[in-house]
Amino acid sequence: MALGNLDRLLQIESLDGIQWVPGAGAKPMSEWLDVCRKILDADKCLQISCAPEEVAFLLSNLKHEGLFISTHCRTEKEAYDVLKIVERHKR
Repeated sequence: MALGNLDRLLQIESLDGIQWVPGAGAKPMSEWLDVCRKILDADKCLQISCAPEEVAFLLSNLKHEGLFISTHCRTEKEAYDVLKIVERHKR
């Protein structure tokens, strides 16, 4: 999805959600809060991928309703640490 089309896409009532993928070489997901908030504030679901170290920041700065975060952990310990972060941010 090109950012130039975001406003038009958010106006489509039958569109329930958007997967935001900044693209190769782009800034990390934590630097796209404005785009993420715009999608969530339009009452659309948002699917994003991020590094494990971004999960806490994103959960602290985005509303949770309609938010789907995907991440890839390098170790079992890292995965458990992410699960603990998610548990602490449950609302």
